[in-house]
Amino acid sequence: MSPVVVVRSSPDQNGKDLFIVHEGIKVTFTETPPVPGWREIKIADGNTGWVEANTFEVI
Repeated sequence: MSPVVVVRSSPDQNGKDLFIVHEGIKVTFTETPPVPGWREIKIADGNTGWVEANTFEVI
């Protein structure tokens, strides 16, 4: 887990930085088709983007 994660516009390192998620913020994983090593998330304000799968822990 990382205390701060950059959310990207696409599931790769070249995706545009959209916003930052800090440790403790609740996110929802969307039901998009899986991309190996990446997950699409949605936060409470409706913003969505892609994060590396190993940066989050499901609790």
